[in-house]
Amino acid sequence: MNIKRGIYEHERERVAELFLDGFDQQLGGIFGPRPRALAFIARSLRTDFAICVRDENGTIVGVAGYHSPSGALLAFDYRSLMTEFGLFGGALRMVRLAWMDHKAHPTNFAIEGICVDKALRNRGIGSWIIEALAQEARAQGCPALSLKVLKTNVAAIRLYENRGFVAWTPHRSSLFPDLERSTLMVRYLT
Repeated sequence: MNIKRGIYEHERERVAELFLDGFDQQLGGIFGPRPRALAFIARSLRTDFAICVRDENGTIVGVAGYHSPSGALLAFDYRSLMTEFGLFGGALRMVRLAWMDHKAHPTNFAIEGICVDKALRNRGIGSWIIEALAQEARAQGCPALSLKVLKTNVAAIRLYENRGFVAWTPHRSSLFPDLERSTLMVRYLT
């Protein structure tokens, strides 16, 4: 296995697939049927805002996207959402995505998500990705990593706690019940 910053152009669909599989509970239904969602997410990726783990064949088996002061992996904006889903559909999706966003502090390095191929989970790939994210955050002068996780995602919470994250504040959304009870977690870098 090899870990590296960035995504190659030909890997966009694979990364979109991993994100959709990993975040189906949060993203399910936002971008429409799976083929449309995969295509939209793949087009919206900024390839330089990711950490990827590739297997011996060069296939991405794990990926994390991040927000930093200089940009983010998922480059959704109102214009792209409106172009894809129409005026009303774009506005609705923008509100829902904004509710999920968590740039807690402008200097934080916010993890958009960590996704590992289902067949390869519990093999340390998530931990490798987190440490690579910490190294990238330090290189960019960010004092902390942050992420949001659903309280029902016990395996992810355990991973994050084992890698030094602590729960910051619960976040409740009465507008979107499926997003309720997510927690902001932070890891301070020293």
